Amino acid sequence: MKTSIKYLVILATLLCCVSAYSQERVDSEGYSLKNKSKLLKKATFWQQGSNGKWESWRNNVTDDGVNRRDNFITLCTGELNINGDDFYILLKTYWQGKYRYPNIKEDWGNYKTVEGYVLHKDQFDKLKNIESGEIVEITSETIYNMPIGDHYEESDILQMLSINKGLKTIMGEKETIATIMIAKRVINKNKDVIRFQFSPIFFGNTKHDVENFYFETDKKEFDKLFQAK
Repeated sequence: MKTSIKYLVILATLLCCVSAYSQERVDSEGYSLKNKSKLLKKATFWQQGSNGKWESWRNNVTDDGVNRRDNFITLCTGELNINGDDFYILLKTYWQGKYRYPNIKEDWGNYKTVEGYVLHKDQFDKLKNIESGEIVEITSETIYNMPIGDHYEESDILQMLSINKGLKTIMGEKETIATIMIAKRVINKNKDVIRFQFSPIFFGNTKHDVENFYFETDKKEFDKLFQAK
């Protein structure tokens, strides 16, 4: 009996050794977008003030701590496989600002941020195939943002989106659907244009009214979101 136990211990030790030595480090493909689109970088933000006059600024303007201005630096789309399922990803880079000393409102600074949205195919198709005069509301169940530091890589935000989406599925959590963008296609001065707004500025517009303030860009420019890089 003692001999049998001795042999079992030796066998288990040998198996552990073999297992330990067989665990090689192999690089994986990591997180990356398939069919990544071109970058949308040009749009004009229009806003009608309380005095009835319209004012505008470029899409990548920064805040100054007094006038809160919605902005974006770039937009792009792509596909990402999450736990065996394919989803579309919308990535937005933009400027955020804050005071270094918020209590006394001094030393305002701006920093780049990236926000990612996981989209189902029907939401992506709504945005891609928007028709003249139509208003579409785009929703997402998984949203994540992070500052763009010196060592930021796109795979960082994709990894966090994948983890968050995967955890909700594993835990069986009911996902909260949030509106992330509203877009409207119109003809303005004989030009085919897209007007759109992001969720932080819905407080001034109803969800089916893109009239008081919005980004505006040519349809051809907007279609970069659906053209391979």
